[in-house]
Amino acid sequence: MKVFSYLFILVATGSMLLSSCMGKNSGRVAFPTDSVMFKNVILVDSVCFSDAVNAVSKIKVKVNIDLLQHYKDTAAFADFKSHFIKFLFGVDTVCANSEEDVNVYVKSFFNNFRSADSLAIGGLDGKFLDVEELEGVPECLLDAEINVFNVYNKSGIVSVCKEKILHFENQEKSVEHYYMNYNLKRQEVIDLASLFNVENYEDLNVMLRRKLMADNNAESEDDLISCGYFNLDNLAVTDNFKITDNGVVWCYQPLEIGCFSVGETEILLEFNELKQYMTEESATALN
Repeated sequence: MKVFSYLFILVATGSMLLSSCMGKNSGRVAFPTDSVMFKNVILVDSVCFSDAVNAVSKIKVKVNIDLLQHYKDTAAFADFKSHFIKFLFGVDTVCANSEEDVNVYVKSFFNNFRSADSLAIGGLDGKFLDVEELEGVPECLLDAEINVFNVYNKSGIVSVCKEKILHFENQEKSVEHYYMNYNLKRQEVIDLASLFNVENYEDLNVMLRRKLMADNNAESEDDLISCGYFNLDNLAVTDNFKITDNGVVWCYQPLEIGCFSVGETEILLEFNELKQYMTEESATALN
């Protein structure tokens, strides 16, 4: 349990960084879209570490990223890229002008995970093993897959998804999705406050609850609780949403509104339902 807790912390915050510093480009060229051009990069790597009692564990990470490549408005593209990098790596102070710049930054950031302080965070007093020490190591204890891709890319509106899939001892343990939305024409992140009028949040919360009931064929909140949604007080609009052709989809992580067996929950509210609650600017942009 101790080892798994450490692995989860390491992968959740640094698995993508680990892979990026040692993997290889897939070689795909940028592909055209209605808005931003992306370049797909696939990176794969493994690392081993030993704990205080010299038990050796192996982590395998695969990263599949749609990196930003081009947009006709250079100023808007530069601003979007800064937000994209923050979304990707969880940091503010990085200026990535190319894929190589990102890799250099990632490599330096990952080096922090090799320090004694970073290991202490996970409660381990062990050390990382060098690549040449990988031979003879047992099967992967933790297999992580990180996918970053655009899910909406039209008329200057972009929604980007970061997907994390964790396998522990060859069994899928969790799937999580995180989203960032951006308006290239206005050069701003599309968050909850820019999309909807604040005074209507509670109405939106009621709509989410009703839609969740409909999606689960539930006639009451008690029925939802029976389905495993024990934490309905947390069912409220958040910034973790994506824009689609049909409407806005909110995403809730395992344990956020339901038990772990429920897994991740996504709830779609269609534009025809949402239009009356949207700000004038967002209604025009998404028309």
